Amino acid sequence: MPPRVLVVSHSDLSSDPRVDRQIDALRGLYDVVAAGFRPPRYEDVSFVDISIPPPAAGQRALRFARLLARRHEAAYWKHPLTVAALDRLRDVPADVAIANDISTLPVTLRLGMPVLFDAHEYAPGQAGNRWSWHLLYGPHASALCRRYIPRVAAMTTVSTSIADEYLRLTDVRPRVVTNAPRRQALEPTCVHEPVRVLHHGAATPGRGLEEMIRLAGLLDERFMVDFMLVEDAPGYRASLVERARGNPRIRFVAPQPMTSLVETANTYDVGLHLLQPRNPNQRYALPNKLFEFIQARLAVAIGPSPEMARIVERYRCGVVAADFAPETLAAALNGLDADSIGSLKNASHAAADELCAEANVDIVRNAVADALAAGSSDQPTDGTAARASSSS
Repeated sequence: MPPRVLVVSHSDLSSDPRVDRQIDALRGLYDVVAAGFRPPRYEDVSFVDISIPPPAAGQRALRFARLLARRHEAAYWKHPLTVAALDRLRDVPADVAIANDISTLPVTLRLGMPVLFDAHEYAPGQAGNRWSWHLLYGPHASALCRRYIPRVAAMTTVSTSIADEYLRLTDVRPRVVTNAPRRQALEPTCVHEPVRVLHHGAATPGRGLEEMIRLAGLLDERFMVDFMLVEDAPGYRASLVERARGNPRIRFVAPQPMTSLVETANTYDVGLHLLQPRNPNQRYALPNKLFEFIQARLAVAIGPSPEMARIVERYRCGVVAADFAPETLAAALNGLDADSIGSLKNASHAAADELCAEANVDIVRNAVADALAAGSSDQPTDGTAARASSSS
């Protein structure tokens, strides 16, 4: 029997792109058991449901009080999600575990097996522009990171800059596994008239969607901009639709499933993402959508976000504005003609074979293998990350 890998994530496993690719990289090589809120889309992967009903008002108030008092251990271990996960996973046999995001790390370590921690983004900077984050959740995430990350057998994250942040915080340097989707057998389409621009993602406040709507209004009549937004905060998408009312060149289109998103995006010309750097994760973002734009063979239009800009400039597959003002990126797009957009789409086509999930498979598999080896030898795997401990 191959070793068993337990993948733990507080997410819907059928629609979480990063965890989906993680599972896919390991199934067939390992016996994979996945724990989350909904099952993964693979019939050969066992599933453990760790979802719970929304916490009652009293539970939320008690958690708030613990966070305010900096009782980080109590706030974590008495959280209903933690209690449920520990109860449902303590008897699941596995040789190694993958904990996705800081919310799953301490409880996964307590299961007593070596742990690969996929931090995804920078946990202490997840929403650093909100007062509640500065007061409560940011210090909580920092405390959990400092205490539990040094106990992991191996660690991954989404970008080099975020890896640097974790090194400064915990003295552990993660390996980088990008958010690139699977390689798609697509060709660049001819540039449309009008030029078709796409932004897709979650309708979440604080991500600069208002600025992108303003940018769309500054583009000349050669452009049509579609927003493909998944409802995330009640009423927020509707407020954006109202904001764009009166501009016939802005549309809000139905979101696509994870499995068909890139193919649908291939019918566009430009992928747009202007992300204001309001917190560390936004500053150092290297999101799914950038790689999805490239796999869709689109020209890319972004602000000067350093991790994204590094890729766009290296592969010469888009335009990078000099600043984050909507006017600046709009001017850059208005300066492109059909031939230059076509050249950028062709550059994305050339980059697509390299910027894909397949390029990350060996990194994920090697990290799991090193975690397994750490479990059998009781030695650090990366020179920085220690063997997972079951103590808390």
